[in-house]
Amino acid sequence: MSNKHLVAPESPFIPRSWKDWVAHRLEVKEVGQKSIQNRISAKETYNRRESRARVMPLLNGKVWKDNFGAVVAFETVFVPWYKSSEDRVEPPWPNYEEFKHEGDDRERSKYRRQLPLPRKPGNATVNWKQRQMQEPYEFDAPPDPRSPESRRTVKHEPAMAHFIGLDLLREISK
Repeated sequence: MSNKHLVAPESPFIPRSWKDWVAHRLEVKEVGQKSIQNRISAKETYNRRESRARVMPLLNGKVWKDNFGAVVAFETVFVPWYKSSEDRVEPPWPNYEEFKHEGDDRERSKYRRQLPLPRKPGNATVNWKQRQMQEPYEFDAPPDPRSPESRRTVKHEPAMAHFIGLDLLREISK
């Protein structure tokens, strides 16, 4: 700041007195306030417009009574209509230690990070590592990255190869 008059002595942007500096700061604040007001008015006009695109609900709002996915037709917990049953109770949310163990600590040991596996609800005083894991559905089970047998093999039907393309199917199977 002490060299500003040497670097740009004729610059109109450098205030030379206190009065000029205050006027400059007010002008900067007014420009910022106008920008905010323009964004607010643009958002208000967007919200007021009448020709909004209607978004249809997934599969026309159909809800199934089972826990099967609408696209893959496998039993899964990753559907919006999932309902727990008496033999499969909804597990509690994992705590911080569990997230850290499966995330940061797992990454350091050269395994991939993953979400904690769901555990059966039990006594809250028991450590989370000692609680029994809930058996996942076949589709939801994470593959074990250490074993070569864990890679899922996809059987290519002729119709899939015709409609999707064999090159894409081979790339997905890798």
